[in-house]
Amino acid sequence: MLLQHAKIYQIINDKGQRYVGSTTRKYLTQRFAEHKYSHNQRLKGKKVFCCSSTKVLQHPSARMEILESFPCDSVEELKIREQFYMSNLKDVVNLRSCYQLPMKKMLDAISST
Repeated sequence: MLLQHAKIYQIINDKGQRYVGSTTRKYLTQRFAEHKYSHNQRLKGKKVFCCSSTKVLQHPSARMEILESFPCDSVEELKIREQFYMSNLKDVVNLRSCYQLPMKKMLDAISST
């Protein structure tokens, strides 16, 4: 995996809805095309992986913007950073967290407070 191209992005529309994601694709347009393709396949009644970006893509004003270029050393680092944006931006439509601390780290963090 090419983590030197990692980036965090959002798909946002004029209603203020936003989907936050990450990619290791060199060009952000490649990832946006994949989201749009999946959305269009769902509209045609095809079974495809359900992604909460569909809610944002329903509006013609939907566009993708880079939030941060984030070259990193591991997928875990990338997911932690993506989760940071999901937790701190408003009107995020993502249905699932992309990163949760492993139980041991969570317990260690709780016990150190």
